[in-house]
Amino acid sequence: LEGVCSKGLQDLIGCGYALSIAYGVSDNVLQFPLGFLPADETETDGENSPGAVTLAVDALKDVINEYLGIEENDGSVYEDAYKSPFERMNAMITAMLGESETVKVFLPADRVSETVTGLSTGYYEGGEVGYTNSGASNGTLSYTVHVPTDGELFFYLPTDYPREVSLTLTVNQAKPVDFGTFHGNESDCIISLGEHTENDTLILDIQLMEEAFYAIEDSYCFYYIDWNVFEDVMARLGKDQFKITEYTESSFTGTLRASRDNELVMTTIPYDNGWEIYVNGMRVAPEKAFGAFLAFHTGGNAGETHTIELIYRPRAITVGLIISGVSLLILIALFVIDHFHKLGCRQRVTAPTPSEQNTASLPDVKEQAPATDEPIERKDE
Repeated sequence: LEGVCSKGLQDLIGCGYALSIAYGVSDNVLQFPLGFLPADETETDGENSPGAVTLAVDALKDVINEYLGIEENDGSVYEDAYKSPFERMNAMITAMLGESETVKVFLPADRVSETVTGLSTGYYEGGEVGYTNSGASNGTLSYTVHVPTDGELFFYLPTDYPREVSLTLTVNQAKPVDFGTFHGNESDCIISLGEHTENDTLILDIQLMEEAFYAIEDSYCFYYIDWNVFEDVMARLGKDQFKITEYTESSFTGTLRASRDNELVMTTIPYDNGWEIYVNGMRVAPEKAFGAFLAFHTGGNAGETHTIELIYRPRAITVGLIISGVSLLILIALFVIDHFHKLGCRQRVTAPTPSEQNTASLPDVKEQAPATDEPIERKDE
């Protein structure tokens, strides 16, 4: 969920899923708006149209992808419908529960004020606010926050144009504490500002490390957890959890008691066509929840307990084993052919030729004078 940096928030999310890898949820997670929009279709003229070879390669690739269950990026662009990851997580929880009104596990801290030092401010199309250094040194954007309740406070400043900045936190006018960076390669995530007491005053200084910094206008950037709502949510999800009875490196077996007719079970396993799902011994089709997680319907009525088995058998492994086996057979065949070819060559080298055999069978004769065409003179006695 949104690349969480905070250890406390990791524990929070973890405790919700530690009981099981799957829960019975509402079908709303199948139509959850992810924010991806299809790429614009552009017309191609004769000069730019793909050639026959390209079309053939694309067709072969489509066949392979369909068989292996591979879904390629179709060039879609991302447009986020939520101003912050906290709003998105609230929307995801609402979809899981099937509620019509937003379930607010994460609440914004509303007593926040902003000041700038050494920065000029500009407003851009798309609702972005730009902060640019106005002097020789890097300027600072400061937020003063009055903690709304006892507990952990989180920070995330949304932007469409991330620029790395450094963070310094001051609590109740104590000594400032270095909080590292934000929007860097490894820090573009939710930041925990620690545990605090209600009405504590926090000052978070954001110092520019580059020429400019951008943020989405009128967006909340400090949030805390409503623990009463959180406990209620987890209790409701826990009613329909997948209880694992057996497992291996590539399979899970267990039971789930459904509270809905034909309940949808959403797992925390990334979606992959290699998963085979059996409910009460019958194979069911995998589905995609939140556009990313493996899900499936149980069938049956509310109140029934289902035996569920998940087995991972990716087609790519089967294809790979077949290719490896065929390659091994070809290698063995080539080795055998080469062996017999070399054996035949050695036999031809050691065996006598027909002329050698004829020569060896003739008897020894004395050397005779060479033949001549001249007449031989006869000598009378």
